[in-house]
Amino acid sequence: PRTVAVSSLPFRSLPGDVAAATIDALERFLLAARGRRLVQYSYGLRAPFAFRDPRLAWRRVERVWRNVPPAIVWIAAAAPADAP
Repeated sequence: PRTVAVSSLPFRSLPGDVAAATIDALERFLLAARGRRLVQYSYGLRAPFAFRDPRLAWRRVERVWRNVPPAIVWIAAAAPADAP
């Protein structure tokens, strides 16, 4: 089974120390076990934040037009072990 965290935290408007601590915790969560995902709802056109660990990456999944303003759904996960 997969473990998924869902977030709509406004990372760009959080105080820097709060954002950094939250991102560190999310990186640990994602790397703790295979198959873990973070689903992030965001209003920004770019990824919600940059990961420090190069094994983690964002993928833009969908734009929700019925939301006002439209939201973007992002999924973060560790790259497969065989990825370059």
